[in-house]
Amino acid sequence: MRYHIIGDLHGHCAALWSLLRKLDYHQPYPDTDPYLWLAPPGYQLISVGDLVDRGPDSLGCVRTIKRMQEEGQAQWVLGNHDLRYLQMLSYLLGTCDAPRLSNYGHYASFVQLLGLPQAQLQELYTWLNATPCFLELDDDRVIIVHARWEDRFRSWKKEPQRRACAYGHVEREEVSTQKPPPRPVELASGLYPLDISYAAGERRWVKRYKGHATVFWGHDILLPGAVVQIGKTINVESGCMVGHALSAYSYPDGEVTQVRETESWRVLLKPYIDVHSIFFPTRLEDVCELLKREKLLDAEEYLSYLQIYLEEFSNTSMYPALQEAHRAIFARCQEL
Repeated sequence: MRYHIIGDLHGHCAALWSLLRKLDYHQPYPDTDPYLWLAPPGYQLISVGDLVDRGPDSLGCVRTIKRMQEEGQAQWVLGNHDLRYLQMLSYLLGTCDAPRLSNYGHYASFVQLLGLPQAQLQELYTWLNATPCFLELDDDRVIIVHARWEDRFRSWKKEPQRRACAYGHVEREEVSTQKPPPRPVELASGLYPLDISYAAGERRWVKRYKGHATVFWGHDILLPGAVVQIGKTINVESGCMVGHALSAYSYPDGEVTQVRETESWRVLLKPYIDVHSIFFPTRLEDVCELLKREKLLDAEEYLSYLQIYLEEFSNTSMYPALQEAHRAIFARCQEL
């Protein structure tokens, strides 16, 4: 088996699909099953996690990886944003307190979930909760993890193991004040070797890692636009979320494939900053009240109302995934 190991997606589903096309994946049923992509012979897609948040279509990324995994075309590991997504699902299922939504990317993820019926929320929760936080591939010659790897993590219990692998934090660990040297000024591309001195601060685990396997990870943008080889690790997070590249490292070939048609999530969501509560509601009851107050009787009237509201603050249109989210929210309100 060969692998295409891809970096953090952060809701950039269009970039994911463009990268899959470039890697010769194909959709066998684009009209009836658009999220299923089949890998070229002998390959499997591997994601280092953080499928969600910050980009325009977190649910699209989740559905794509889930559908591919169901058909044996993909595997993935949980990232720290995926654990936050799991908390959003728990809240909507009524099993935990409200999650902390600390930026507009989180709200964009949440509003897509708000429109899903309980059965779909439960299905997503069960699937995410069963996802591992690390993978060992190719007879243990490759380890896939989101933020950090140490061999001792194998024997840890589930929750500490998740935190260490997904967030890179280990309890009772001294905080290092050592900072890595400045990154090269110019944007890079392809595979770029960095000196081990860059493994400082939160990345110092890279310097200490002495295992025999090559560790592939994401989480940190070591060098925007590039896949970075540092020590015995390869970092595939090349900055898709901030408008740089989404990258795939082909193992064991060593080739790097990239797409650069991504848009910074900050630019994408900027028009919604002043009016975010109406576009990113946190309760269906709030939308029901709006529909009743404004006498909006169908989904297209509702979308038109939102679009007019948006144009008062910014000359832009709702991006497609947000429109679909509000259609789903409208349908859920009609059921209440």
